Amino acid sequence: MRIVCSVFFPLNYGNGRCILCLAISLNGIQFGPLRPLVQLGCAPNGRTVALPVDGITFDRPTSSFFLHRYMPTADAVHLRTYSPALTRFVLNHTELLSFTRSSIAALSKDQNHGS
Repeated sequence: MRIVCSVFFPLNYGNGRCILCLAISLNGIQFGPLRPLVQLGCAPNGRTVALPVDGITFDRPTSSFFLHRYMPTADAVHLRTYSPALTRFVLNHTELLSFTRSSIAALSKDQNHGS
């Protein structure tokens, strides 16, 4: 049985582009390409305004994941500019499955060439 790990990364790409991305791993060390999922928004200090995923559901035809958005950071508390929320985002199950399969294929190919 193969274990597949789905990892969500909140990333700041610069120029005000803070995005939640998904990557797949077969070993928790090497990851496939990042797939941008949703624009998060950037805080004044450059951090994303959302924390990592709190939960995920897999129900066809969609899958959902939940983010903690606008959680109080030291800057937000000082500026009194936060209103925390748990936010649901929906992914198309077919697209998610296709991305996972293509990532597994690419990672398997890389591992076979590395041995």
